[in-house]
Amino acid sequence: MTTKLAVVDGSYGRSYGHNKHRWYTSPSTSYTPSTSYTPSTSDMPSASDTPSASYTPWTSDAPYTDTPSTSDIPSTSDVVPSTSYSSSSSSAWQLAHATFYGDETASETMGGACGYGNLHDSGYGFETAALSTVMFNNGKACGACYEIKCVESKWCFANAPSIKITATNLCPPNWYQASDAGGWCNPPRSHFDLSKPMFMKIAEWTAGIVPVNYRKVSCGRQGGIRFQFQGNPYWLLVVVLNVGGDGDVSEMWVKGAQTDWISMSRNWGASFQAFSKLGGQPLSFKLQNAVGETVYAYNVCPTYWSTGQTYEANTNFIN
Repeated sequence: MTTKLAVVDGSYGRSYGHNKHRWYTSPSTSYTPSTSYTPSTSDMPSASDTPSASYTPWTSDAPYTDTPSTSDIPSTSDVVPSTSYSSSSSSAWQLAHATFYGDETASETMGGACGYGNLHDSGYGFETAALSTVMFNNGKACGACYEIKCVESKWCFANAPSIKITATNLCPPNWYQASDAGGWCNPPRSHFDLSKPMFMKIAEWTAGIVPVNYRKVSCGRQGGIRFQFQGNPYWLLVVVLNVGGDGDVSEMWVKGAQTDWISMSRNWGASFQAFSKLGGQPLSFKLQNAVGETVYAYNVCPTYWSTGQTYEANTNFIN
């Protein structure tokens, strides 16, 4: 049973100062080098724990006996079919700036601080961006969706439509350069480091940096939330993918057929972990987004689940 609760243009020039973990002592004269961040190997599970790119939607291989208690179930007036979606009102427009990293193939955007891996396999494609330190908020913005449009610059394409991106990466600060002269992602700036294909939809790429208006919007995902299992039977590490609604996950819990709800901590990016013996039992998850909306995903995986697999729930946040 699944239930749901009610989620510059000329004055800034064309120079950039950060490229992954390399820092430039003088501005570039062209476009933004990559600001993508990849967690160190010490942050990652071992190679044997790395999931495959494929996912396994699971229905049932045995009756599921974990009947939720009445305290877990919202009132009937709150029950929403998992296949229905509704439009979500967008937030107010705010001012920021945008650069880009990588080339037209967007290959340098793969991976990143949110832990989504190959973004094409994960369903995000190249419609993505790395967020500045403040916006990334220690990974809490992973999966969030934004609408962006180029404004007040001669480099903006006339009548260009706005673009919609998903936050998949961190644009790290560059303390060697001022925030208005190369350190575009330094606190407290709001900044988007777009994939180059997305930047080229709103502005001439030779501009390097442009002012933009942005607002948070509904992601409009199709299908259910996906849970990519890593770790082992005593330490469960889950990457959460394809989250609808606002797209972010602020809190997460797991429940086995033999346990109560266990609070999971954020490991990094969109990964949550639980240090508990959870092997040999079907698992359910409870997720809460930044605006307090909660989704229950019961019976997500079979009794004998395994790491290296991705399981799809039959529910999602309302879009």
